[in-house]
Formats: sequence, structure tokens, C-alpha cells
Amino acid sequence: MEYNEYRGVRGLAIAEILKDDGTTYETSPWQRLSGAQSIALATSESTETKHYDNIPAIVIEGEGADEVTLTVSILDNKTRALIEGRTYEESVDMYVKTPRKNKLFALGYIGEKTNGVEEFNILYKGKFTGGDETHSTKDDGTESTNVEYKYTAIYTTTSISNGQPAKIAKLCKSEKVTEAKLFGTFTGDVSSVSPLTPDKIKALATA
Repeated sequence: MEYNEYRGVRGLAIAEILKDDGTTYETSPWQRLSGAQSIALATSESTETKHYDNIPAIVIEGEGADEVTLTVSILDNKTRALIEGRTYEESVDMYVKTPRKNKLFALGYIGEKTNGVEEFNILYKGKFTGGDETHSTKDDGTESTNVEYKYTAIYTTTSISNGQPAKIAKLCKSEKVTEAKLFGTFTGDVSSVSPLTPDKIKALATA
């Protein structure tokens, strides 16, 4: 057994879900979201024990959405408008808080362990909320503020992993499954590839 902890995160990216109708899972290419300071994933699971005839007889399990807390550098106006479902006026680079449109995204990032091994993380379907910001006066200190978003991850409607829906895929970098194959090459913050489903990653790893 090897003792390990997480230390390091980079490559935070999103891809808008274009279709997830039970037959087809389709997204836009990956695009950079922002610089990541921290990414905290909280899994929502619960159990309840039912007693009959004076003994614990049944255990009922429940699973909810996973909550991801993203502490990131300030987003550019175009990206912020995209993930919040707001309006972006490109001619003046302006974010406008219009009524929210319901948009869903895949989320990806690369975590690192203390042994130096990097781990790919792909969350296949979720929605962003948050974006609170604080502006403070300059003083003689070094403090500054960033932005926090919540990403609520749910299962895909379409079966994308051995005939089942999927929520998250986690795997370590290997000779066959590389960063370039999973996240592509970025030009102007937009990648050359879209998120690979678990089935496609498995096929890539076993080819």
C-alpha cells in the first residue's frame, strides 16, 4: 500500500452539453474555464436502517447530486455569461445579467497526488451556480479576492459506461490515455477534442 494525498490541480475546462436524450450524448469541444485555486468534491449519499421484530432488518440507500466547489480566478465576461446562461455582447466585451437560460456542462480537470502521478477527472453533466464577487479597497497589504462557483453534478440521461449512465470518471495518466488524447490541444482556450465517455476511454486504453 502506498500513502498518498492530493496536492496540485490544473487544466480546469468545460464543455457545453448539446444533447443528452437517452440515445446520444454530445458536447461542444473542451474550453478553458479559469485558473483553479481549489476544487472540492462532496459526494451526497445516505443510508437509513429500518427495524422489524426488534432487529435492524432493512438498509435503504439514497444518492443525490455531487456538489463541486470551485475557487477560481476571475472569469472573462464571455465565459461567465456562458456558464451562467446570461447574455454576452461581444462588440463591447460586456456581460449582461439577463434572465438565466438553463445550460448544462461537462467539467474536467487534472489533479496531482503527492507521489507526482496526475489524475484525470471528468464530470459528465452538471450545472453552475454562484459567482459571488467582492471588491475591496487597496491597502498596504497583499490581499485580493477571487470567485467561487458551485457545480452540481448529476448522472447522464444517456448510457455511456457499459450500458449505464455515468456521473464521474477518474483515472491516472498512462501511455495510452494521455492528457493530449483526453483534453486535446488548446488554441485560443478552445480544445481540438470533446469529452470522451467512459466507454471511449476504455476503448482507448485497451486498443
